[in-house]
Amino acid sequence: ITHPSPAPSPAPSPAPSPAPTSAPASASPRHSASSAWSTLRSRLAGWSPSRRGGLKAGVFLRPESVAVAVSSGEPGGERLLDHFILPVHQEEPAAETAAKPDWLQAPALKNTLRKALQRVGSRHGAGRFEVWTAIPWQDLDIHLLTVPKAAPAEMNGAVAWAARKNIDGFEPGKQVLDFVLRPDPADNNRWRAVIFLAGRERVAELRKLFLAVSCPLGG
Repeated sequence: ITHPSPAPSPAPSPAPSPAPTSAPASASPRHSASSAWSTLRSRLAGWSPSRRGGLKAGVFLRPESVAVAVSSGEPGGERLLDHFILPVHQEEPAAETAAKPDWLQAPALKNTLRKALQRVGSRHGAGRFEVWTAIPWQDLDIHLLTVPKAAPAEMNGAVAWAARKNIDGFEPGKQVLDFVLRPDPADNNRWRAVIFLAGRERVAELRKLFLAVSCPLGG
């Protein structure tokens, strides 16, 4: 897991691993994920650093809807340009669809995603935006650990070591790890690390879905 050195700034609103890219947060380093967005862009084909600071389309998938928010600018200075939600017309109730592990493969969801991204292209220019998505909340495993403070370049290893030691069932070969650091109010020499785990197979499934609609994931 590698992160560039973080720069402090106000935390961005959630919009939309080893080697995620860091984003700034207030008073503490933020390592590439918020409670809403898991930043997997450096792991996925199609990400170009030259496009940072341009348009980003954040996509949140649910069995019953596809939500999109289009923004511009770097983390901490983003400006919301557009947002909308399209309903997914499933053949069965959304609650029943959500209970199925393969709901991301539903044809109705893929068709709605394609329409949503085509709308972004028609409004803001096809090919001018980077697509990010969120790990569905039901696929996230979230933990809170305390880790000692260290140099930014060493924090990745410290968090990974803490995860291996304290999280039962953590398998780096099968799971992607991402984390956010927050101050520990009880100890100035330690961080509280909010750790997000997601199955690599689920990440691959999301990547495949966006490739199927000709919009490779950037984050």
